[in-house]
Amino acid sequence: MERAVDLVGELVAEHHLDCDYERTGFLRIATTPAYIKRIREEVELVHSLGLEGVEWIDAQAVRERVNSPLYLGAWWEPRCALVNPARLAREMKRVATQFGAQIYERTPVSEISRGADTFRVKTATGTVTAGRLVIATNAYSLSIPQVRRQQVPAWTHIVLTERSSLNNSSRLAGKAEKASRIIATWCITTGSPPTIAC
Repeated sequence: MERAVDLVGELVAEHHLDCDYERTGFLRIATTPAYIKRIREEVELVHSLGLEGVEWIDAQAVRERVNSPLYLGAWWEPRCALVNPARLAREMKRVATQFGAQIYERTPVSEISRGADTFRVKTATGTVTAGRLVIATNAYSLSIPQVRRQQVPAWTHIVLTERSSLNNSSRLAGKAEKASRIIATWCITTGSPPTIAC
């Protein structure tokens, strides 16, 4: 996963991808004593596995990044980054076509079958045979029976608001996660005009 974050950053720099890439870091916020205990145990587990780049920070350290008295501490992972996924997809399409890739949009796949050493992907207008198949369908993967049994959906929604007029609004940039299947994230976007995305 860490390598994936680095690779996206390298691709952005190498190919000048216009996708609002920002190395902001990741805060997993604790808002209750029980959640403090849980997150600290998970940080210790990460360290025991020999993984680096994750640390526990206390309430004061969180306040220096996010000015809220409700945050009691956090999992801090400075390596993480934010990106505008729609812009990234469009930019990756641009680069892929420059290297000769053929992209077929609005081409629903009705069936995927596997032979001895090939895959067959059936659409309404034809069939594609390939030695390798990448299922990069993200949230739409649940429509694939073979994949559905291996996933647990986590639903997310986005709301855009006008940027706060508070003088310290720049201190509000960050990302937080709640301990449930609903993931709450927020950040100040880099678009024009800037907005707060929740």
